Amino acid sequence: MSATLGHLVARFFGSLLPRRVRDADRTWARTLLTPAEQRVWDRLGRVDAVESLRVARRAERLLAATDDAEDPRWLAAALAHDVGKRESGLGTYRRAIATLLGRWASPDAPQHWSEARGTLRKAGLYLRHAELGATSLRVAGARPEVAEWAEIHHAPARWADASIPLAVCRALATADGERVEIPETEVPETGVGD
Repeated sequence: MSATLGHLVARFFGSLLPRRVRDADRTWARTLLTPAEQRVWDRLGRVDAVESLRVARRAERLLAATDDAEDPRWLAAALAHDVGKRESGLGTYRRAIATLLGRWASPDAPQHWSEARGTLRKAGLYLRHAELGATSLRVAGARPEVAEWAEIHHAPARWADASIPLAVCRALATADGERVEIPETEVPETGVGD
């Protein structure tokens, strides 16, 4: 699973636009988040808050026709999945560079980088945003599923063992612009050519 290049480019340029969190969106988020989750979410910067709302609205549409549509944990998870990004203190341009570095680095590089100093440390923290966000949510007292999604949203190999239904994991990842691979054994038969 990976974000498509188009999605990353759109997110980069979208983050340069002077958008703000509308009062109606902030009110909607408060209906989904617990007070503990709200405290963590409120610390997001403007760009990340706007993006989290967009992801949650897309997730709402994707889940609308499912049995999971009425469970507020899933939209709260969509809102809070990237709260760890604020730990790095990186802006748009440096985040883009960190993302590119992360694509070519070894899997353990972000951990080592986050123990360094300066911009390299910030890049490491940014690349570890899933782990750091989950920790922030757990420490604050968030619902377990909300923290779990923050931790595993980039790790589809862990979804099958999660407390979150697999269909919800796929919907949340798709809402976030990730390309979700479905194993052939799970592709529904169409009857074409049978």
